[in-house]
Amino acid sequence: MESVLKKKRKVLVLLQTTCKTVIGQNLDLITAPTDRINFAAYTIDRYNAIVQYKTAYYSFYLPVACALYMVRMLPSLSLYMSVTLFTLWC
Repeated sequence: MESVLKKKRKVLVLLQTTCKTVIGQNLDLITAPTDRINFAAYTIDRYNAIVQYKTAYYSFYLPVACALYMVRMLPSLSLYMSVTLFTLWC
């Protein structure tokens, strides 16, 4: 039987990924409001932050972390950090 701590870790992974995705979506909406678009607000740093937070965590980190949980392995901090490094490299 699965311990409560392991279940909490799984829920925490989902909540962290959701939080990061919401941050990315908000960065995108703040940078380009629908009523006026300011292309000067799109700096390379802002673009990288949007890409990192809006897509990297739910498209790379979450599936890998879920797969590790399915085979009864805990995702490590290095997996989480690799998403950050990968998005900065691209």
